[in-house]
Amino acid sequence: MGQKAVLLWFRKELRPKGYLEEIVIWKIPVSTEFPEGVKYRLALVHPTEQRVAVLFANHKPKGHHQYLKNGQEIRYDFISLEQLNRDFRSAVSKILEEE
Repeated sequence: MGQKAVLLWFRKELRPKGYLEEIVIWKIPVSTEFPEGVKYRLALVHPTEQRVAVLFANHKPKGHHQYLKNGQEIRYDFISLEQLNRDFRSAVSKILEEE
């Protein structure tokens, strides 16, 4: 029988200025598509425009990537879940400070 995905973290909450923050992190079987054995989506959604202000994700076929406030998508160099959290927190802080 194959390994199953295990939910490591789920949080959905309102942030200052009405932004919605959602974090979903799964531990999944290691594979060529997911060599770290994790799948994640960390998002901050704009309160009125219903668009992503910041997104870190690693889904197929894109792998690790990040969406920026201006809509630009860039590759994200995944190091660890701890670093991912720090990078997301930093990006969220910047967005909230700019508004």
